[in-house]
Amino acid sequence: MKYLFGFLILLSSCSSQYVCYVRSNSITSDTTKLTYENDTLKINYNMWANGGKFSFTITNKLNVPIYIDWKKSSLIVGNTSIPYWQDEDKINSNSSGININKERKLSMSNTQSNGVIIHLDRITFIAPLSNFDVNGFDLSNFTYWGFNEKNGIKDQKKNITTWTYTNSNTPLVLRNFITYSLTEKMEKELRIDQSFFIFKVLLMPQKEFQYMDQNNKWVSPYMQTNAFYYTQ
Repeated sequence: MKYLFGFLILLSSCSSQYVCYVRSNSITSDTTKLTYENDTLKINYNMWANGGKFSFTITNKLNVPIYIDWKKSSLIVGNTSIPYWQDEDKINSNSSGININKERKLSMSNTQSNGVIIHLDRITFIAPLSNFDVNGFDLSNFTYWGFNEKNGIKDQKKNITTWTYTNSNTPLVLRNFITYSLTEKMEKELRIDQSFFIFKVLLMPQKEFQYMDQNNKWVSPYMQTNAFYYTQ
């Protein structure tokens, strides 16, 4: 978060910001967060970053371990399925995917590379009553920013333009598909399939997006875990 605020301080006061709000029809979503929960696990999502990052935390609610099979799990952006894990023997220089690094964090590589995804076990063990973090698939290459201001509603006082969408005309659709089990050998597979879409976009001047209050502290009134921003 310190990095985020340090970055924003450097932005020009004349720049503009898009803020995109994400909703789900398949999980609990309120005005500030996206959360899925069943009897076994809980998933909290956080997308707040410049351009958007698809991050989430899985919490094991049980007193026994659960196991995630990343080879049978994917992030789907639009119609593009991006696997969370690939066997390094099958990865070529044009591959894209998400890998688990040595710090047990997931990171995304979607550019041409001569390297390979780190080959760790495809099954993740999550201990009883513990969390596992999945951090940072960059959404910036998949989001369309050419919004037509004529189709938006403008607040003249704050100089903010608003666009609203449904899941049928949204500029971005996401799905998170996860396969998990209560046994390491995955004898009985359970699945989670959650969909998300941008339902609202705001365009505002930088001074509205972030400003310094009377106590000389930076305030970001639009920062939410179910939203992300983009600097124009």
